Amino acid sequence: MKASSFQSVLCSLVNLRTLSHADSTWAAIADGRFVQLAPSWFIPESVFATLTWYQRRWLTAYAIGKNARTAVLASRSAARMWGMWVVPLTHETTEVIVPHGKIPAHRNRTPDVTYRFSVLGPEDIELRHGVRLTSRLRTALDIARLHGFVEGLVACDWLLAQGFTQDQLTREIRRMGRRKGIAIARSCVKEASAWSESPYESVARALLIEAKVPEVKLQVPIDGKRVDFLIADVVVVEIDGDVKYDGTTFNVPTEAVLIAERKREKALTNLGFAVLRYSPADLHRAPQKLIDDVMRELSARRPDLPPHSSN
Repeated sequence: MKASSFQSVLCSLVNLRTLSHADSTWAAIADGRFVQLAPSWFIPESVFATLTWYQRRWLTAYAIGKNARTAVLASRSAARMWGMWVVPLTHETTEVIVPHGKIPAHRNRTPDVTYRFSVLGPEDIELRHGVRLTSRLRTALDIARLHGFVEGLVACDWLLAQGFTQDQLTREIRRMGRRKGIAIARSCVKEASAWSESPYESVARALLIEAKVPEVKLQVPIDGKRVDFLIADVVVVEIDGDVKYDGTTFNVPTEAVLIAERKREKALTNLGFAVLRYSPADLHRAPQKLIDDVMRELSARRPDLPPHSSN
């Protein structure tokens, strides 16, 4: 969220705890002109309607965090606040850790909020935008533990791209001790790379690693340009974000981008590579297709490789 839009949206938020009994906002809320983000936090429906799905998730996490007295934003929700890459593969709720006391009874819980209990030390909690949340290291490892290898690798790749090191992540794992899912977090740290250029490149690489696809290389230079993945020296995989073709983000007309991509693909094909392209939507809708397509091309071009098995 850009700083200017961030400030304007935050200024539109209303905290019921600060309203007087005579404030006209109460009537507007009763009339349905406000959307409730947290027990005490509301936003005008007219503003909320203009936000993207990602911005709504960010703002809901922010409001829940501001509303909380002791709870700490964690996992995907903390990642949203940090600006960390998040690719939810299951329904995304606002996630909080209750470090002291009991988790609220079901009747007292805020809808669509996941509560967890965990002991958090001072080094685990940081303040951002006036909200308590888990540190970036803890956040990424919790995503891996709680949401699996694919989402965890996305988060760990982001950390390395931000300048964190695998040694730091490894030390954090050791400090966390024995916890559910820690082995998955350990695998994510082992496979993490600072070379991933987008969250969906990380998703694709995680899928390939999980499926035990052989000889996956990231950001390989070929004929003067880098390709996203080169597999077993014969298959090129490219992950294309939608913004690449929107005609505005990179100030290049869509037609010019498409022509350049066709020329690039033809050049790679002429060099003997199989070229496979996928969008973020492709990876969401049919992740197995990536694996099936790659293995089909490898079977045809590299019969010397052992038969593939994802088990």
